[in-house]
Amino acid sequence: FFFQAEDGIRDYKVTGVQTCALPISNAAGIKIFLSYSRHDQAARDTLARLLAPVESHGALVWHDGRLDVGDRFDARIREELAQADIIVFLVSPDLLATPYVIDIEIPAAVRLAAERGTLVLPVLWRGCLWQQTQLAPFQILPEKAVPIAGAEDADAAWLAVAARLGREVERLAAAAAL
Repeated sequence: FFFQAEDGIRDYKVTGVQTCALPISNAAGIKIFLSYSRHDQAARDTLARLLAPVESHGALVWHDGRLDVGDRFDARIREELAQADIIVFLVSPDLLATPYVIDIEIPAAVRLAAERGTLVLPVLWRGCLWQQTQLAPFQILPEKAVPIAGAEDADAAWLAVAARLGREVERLAAAAAL
């Protein structure tokens, strides 16, 4: 699945999906925040597993499942949001019906995108009226806004999303190295 080239780049190819090539340890310090509905926890777990290679290069993937015992929920979430380089929303009807996401997380992401260029990536997990939310101005994944849950090949759709996230991590890491 991975090979190491002489130039220190690891790359992988999957038919029909553009993937990423990450220099070893290139992603150190890039933080990804995953927002999701509890009803979509299995989808969150799928994406987190697909991002494991990105994490192995030093990126940090955080979601509320990583809250520590004794953490203050609201304070920790706001802290992780504020530190994120990339904020991913697993968009579904359940996400859009979650008051904390609608009232706190999405407005914070929009503000961070405007103020410091935080990358906001909505990922359409299940069909919903996302176009009528504050996420509408952001480019949604997968391409053509086909919900992953209804995709002809959901595995390929997930992989395309993870590969795009990998490319964005690579881009941010390269910019930080300048």
